[in-house]
Amino acid sequence: MYAEVLDLIASFEAGLAAELETKAGELGRPLTAQEANTTFIRFAEQPLFKPLIIKDGQQRSLL
Repeated sequence: MYAEVLDLIASFEAGLAAELETKAGELGRPLTAQEANTTFIRFAEQPLFKPLIIKDGQQRSLL
């Protein structure tokens, strides 16, 4: 179970880093703190993570 949590975190971090790099590339400059925060929130709300987060929560409740 611990490995699955680490995989989820690593996937989220890698995806977020790519999203931040893409956004900065589109703007042609580093992101402001507000732009980075907005990007983070939008990325975290993507539906692809919901099943993994729910699954992790269910596994932890069984312990």
